[in-house]
Amino acid sequence: RISELHLFKIMHVLVNGGLIETLRGRNGGIRLARPAEDISLGEVVRAAEGTLQINECVTPEGHNCPHGESCGVGPALCKALAAFFNVLDGVSIADVVASRSLRAAYVTPGTVPDVEDLALVGSKVAGPR
Repeated sequence: RISELHLFKIMHVLVNGGLIETLRGRNGGIRLARPAEDISLGEVVRAAEGTLQINECVTPEGHNCPHGESCGVGPALCKALAAFFNVLDGVSIADVVASRSLRAAYVTPGTVPDVEDLALVGSKVAGPR
């Protein structure tokens, strides 16, 4: 279970990120700030986690390593981070909601799906992007 305090902290971050909005009053609550099709998982992760810095020399601006051009790790980490967000940016909240039932048909509970399984689920839900 998630504590109420933790949930409020998460909601605050998502409101500040422009992903959800709060409604006051008797029938108040929360709702998505935009249609689910227009909010990507990448946006949610960026709002919740801020700048993901895999290594101190990998910054949002790119690779800034004290070893300079001779560093072989930093550029690879930059590419990996870009690929990570490229995948998340291609999946909307609507895709996630719609894929829940499809995922159950393709992925056995208790196992870790491979990339092909997830790609198949995504293509069945969203079609080509």
